[in-house]
Amino acid sequence: MLERFNNNTVFRHRESRPSLAITPKNGQFRFNQAAVKLMGLSEAKKVEFLKDSDSGQVYCSVMTGGKGFVLKSKNNVLCFNSKTLCRILWPEILDKLSYKSIRFIFPGSSDTSHGEALWPLLNV
Repeated sequence: MLERFNNNTVFRHRESRPSLAITPKNGQFRFNQAAVKLMGLSEAKKVEFLKDSDSGQVYCSVMTGGKGFVLKSKNNVLCFNSKTLCRILWPEILDKLSYKSIRFIFPGSSDTSHGEALWPLLNV
């Protein structure tokens, strides 16, 4: 049996998994709506990133004050730009600028084993 694929049968499903997309070329970090909801993000909050020097695992922490990266609303997502942060956390991806963007997903709950709520970034 043949299946037909055309404009009436193929639908683009919006990404519903909480994720962070990073564009290495300009250093843009974009949290999708699912991540905003799961993590309780808003323009009033800031984020910072932590990297485990042993495992290389990168975590995201949500802050209400301090010196975190300020989130801005743009096209129904929250984002900020920092090419320097991208270079520090993932130096290997800057060597491959042919990638338009790199996506990480967040698990359904934060990791509290380090004494604060940290959201691990998982490769897709």
